Amino acid sequence: MMKTTVPVHDADGSLAYAYVTPGRLDREAVRAYTRGHCHALALALHDETAWTIVGDFRDLNIPSHVAVVAPDGQLVDINLAAHGRTAPTTRLVEMTSGDVWRLIRGGDFYAPDLALAASFVPTILTCMERGGSHRPAAFGANFAATLVRSVGAPWHGRE
Repeated sequence: MMKTTVPVHDADGSLAYAYVTPGRLDREAVRAYTRGHCHALALALHDETAWTIVGDFRDLNIPSHVAVVAPDGQLVDINLAAHGRTAPTTRLVEMTSGDVWRLIRGGDFYAPDLALAASFVPTILTCMERGGSHRPAAFGANFAATLVRSVGAPWHGRE
């Protein structure tokens, strides 16, 4: 399968690129969906499941991370499938897909490749059904294999 090149933010904030194979959950996919394209995956998950989109605002006007919340309260993102846990959050705020698209159109988020993001949805949903992470061999054996408990307290909504 052909790899797709997507821009990402490196740890130091500089521009870099991830080389993502559609549907293949590997380090490059995790890099893409944790360093600049989490909103695309959240939109794809929302389109498939109608689960609520949430952003982690961490005292910012623009969310530092975007994911969806499953009906059982589980925060769902690429980390759940790859590592068995989600990204740490501090202040979850409910968002609509329109909110996400406004941030995209405003230049705050990268333009999403929704077809690429949607190619990971079946794997993520399968991992949730199985109660563990996908843990492909490329990650090694050191990643957690169990799902974290639900986020606990509900998000605060728009303030």
